[in-house]
Amino acid sequence: MAQDEYEAQAEEFLRRSRLQLLIKRGVPPDMAPPWAKKGEPHGLKYRVQIHRQNCTPSRFRSCDIEFDFWGSFNDMQEGKKPTPYDVLATVSSEVTLPIDPDEVYRELGPMPSSQALQAAEFSKKLRWFFSKHEQEELQEIS
Repeated sequence: MAQDEYEAQAEEFLRRSRLQLLIKRGVPPDMAPPWAKKGEPHGLKYRVQIHRQNCTPSRFRSCDIEFDFWGSFNDMQEGKKPTPYDVLATVSSEVTLPIDPDEVYRELGPMPSSQALQAAEFSKKLRWFFSKHEQEELQEIS
């Protein structure tokens, strides 16, 4: 599938799900991702917000989700900003991670326990925001 087709697929998912996606440069812009080794090159930090249109929050579902997103070093070098496809493809893999930090560690390999906890908490947050049907549709995007 060509990149334009992936982008169209991501845009269609957002439209069908009645979601708005906002991607802004993160602050501080030179901050390194938590998983980067000292001195290792990395991409730029962005702040992503996904908002569900015509939504009333409840104890079963949230209307907004915000998180940090790191662009690739290569994209930074080329001056390329993240696209909806870039964000949703990443979300599609994160939503399937275990919600138990020990299982995250076993699945992804050695990492600081704080990082495994963050990954598990983020997966839980994504599952709270996206319906089961949307989670399944996200799997088709990547």
